[in-house]
Order: sequence, then C-alpha cells, then structure tokens
Amino acid sequence: MKLSVVIPFYNLDRYVRPCLDSVASAARGADTGLEVVCVDDGSTDGTPAALDGFAAEDPRIRVVHKPNGGEGSARNAGVAAATGDWVTFLDGDDVWLPNHLEVAVPILRHHPEADIVALRYADFDDGAPPPAPTGAEETVFDLEESVPSEVVLEVGVFPTFFRRGFAVQGNFSSLPLGADRLYMAQCFAKARIVVKCDAVVHGYRVRTGSMARAVWNARKVVSQCDYAFGSLTALAASGKRIGREGHGYLASLWLSDVPNRLARLPWAERSVAWEHWVRTLGSDCVRALPRFDRVRRFLRGCSSSMALSLAAARLFRKLGVS
Repeated sequence: MKLSVVIPFYNLDRYVRPCLDSVASAARGADTGLEVVCVDDGSTDGTPAALDGFAAEDPRIRVVHKPNGGEGSARNAGVAAATGDWVTFLDGDDVWLPNHLEVAVPILRHHPEADIVALRYADFDDGAPPPAPTGAEETVFDLEESVPSEVVLEVGVFPTFFRRGFAVQGNFSSLPLGADRLYMAQCFAKARIVVKCDAVVHGYRVRTGSMARAVWNARKVVSQCDYAFGSLTALAASGKRIGREGHGYLASLWLSDVPNRLARLPWAERSVAWEHWVRTLGSDCVRALPRFDRVRRFLRGCSSSMALSLAAARLFRKLGVS
C-alpha cells in the first residue's frame, strides 16, 4: 500500500522544516510506502529553494512548482501528481503528530472497502508546541442512502485519507474560504463507505493573518455563501437523505449567517455581497427541511429590497428559525 500526502505551500519558508520533519517522523517505521507531494504555489520567498533542498535529500519528496493560483488549485495539482493508493492533505504550516500513520495505516488496511478514512486534528498556537496525540476507536458509516449529521459536521479535508480513484473525481474550488467544506460535501454525495476515527493525529497551527481569521469583507461573505449553498446543492443532488442537524447547519450558514455578516459591511461591499446572495435564493436545495425552505421562499419574496430582506433574516435568526 502506498500513501501520498499533498502539501501546498505559499510563502511559508519558516514552516517548511517543521512540516516536513513531522511527516518524516510519523513515517519512521511505518509499514507502508509514502510519497510526499509538495506544491509550491508561486511562492516569492525562500519556500521554493527550501522544498527543493528537502527533495534533494529525501527521494520520497517530490516538488511541483506552479504559478500562484490559490490553495485549491495547488491541491488539485498535487492530487494530479500523486501516485499513491490513498491521498491525504496537509497544510504547509501544519504538522503530523508522531502517531499519524501508526493510527491510520491499520485502519486503511482493515477497511479496503472505504472511500474515505477520517481522523482528527487539534489546534495549537503559532509558536507553541504541537498538541499531544491521542487514540480512539473507529466508526463505519454507510453513505449509500444517507449522510449522517456526524459525518457532515465532523469529517473534514484533514486529517483524512481519500482512495486515490475517488479523490481524483473531486476538484477543489478557488474559494478563499470554505473550499474544504464544499469539497467534502461533494465527496459525501458520491461516497459509499466513510470510516471515522476520533484519534488526534494532526496539529493545526493557528496563525494570525490567515484567511479564516481575516476581517470579514465582501469576498469572504460571498465565499461563505458559495460554500454553504454549494454544499447543500451537491448533497441535495445526490438524492441521499441528509442528517437534520448537518443539513440545518449548512442552511443556517446560507440563510442566516451570510445576511447577518453582509449587513455589517460598508455600503459598497454590502451591495455586491447582497446581490450575490439573492441570486442563490431561487434554489430549493433545502426542501428536505421545510422550516428552512419556508425561510428561503420568504427571503426571496423580500429580495426586491435589501433593507427588508436583511431585516427579515435578522428576525428569523433572533427567533431561532434559521
């Protein structure tokens, strides 16, 4: 069995060594082949040279240099270059914990029928030591007819292994926020077997200046709208039953959280984001949840007036309807 880990880097020269050292440490003694596909997404600092230096010393490391196109395009390029039986993802400023492959490999071998095998990560502050690893039992979900809320809410892009034949069917979007969630929703729509293990095997570095922690602007609001709406659309198109809590979470992000955030934007940005949000209200992708579909239809009916539609969305949020 061969594994491929795809790692996008953009101007992360200070994190190249801790990231790749953590992978090498986790792979030490692992009973499997490992391929490390590092994607330099047009970095302008010392990242390209650092990656090439590591590749020269370790034959398991391959470096793909490409023009800057964003994290989604970097991941897509990495998946296209990967040759492993399973593909997993790691951000260039994150780390694998020492137990990563020790936990993952036996699960992958024990569940050859799985499309996705998901583990867990824990946050740690930049400059602090990574979190301690943990172990846990796994749970198997059959997604042929339904996608449980636990899967929608708790299974993310990392630390998750995708069967390569399954992974190459997907495509990360260029959204600056939420591309991971949208990709996972598209995967759930197609997947049959998902194995989830609550063992913590991945350290997620919390950095100031990341897109997720940047000040909200029209671009971020539009991205949230697109990933929440797009996730609902993908899941609805699959014909599978979606867990009520997971479905409701995505619906509330789209119908309540988006208008609440755009109402706080400066006028010029607010107008752009509002018009984009209104265009999505014609979809009935929340029809499985009548409460939310009534909210959607009401908001669409108010969409001739920005003030009225935003006031209605805030009222629904206050009443706990969305």
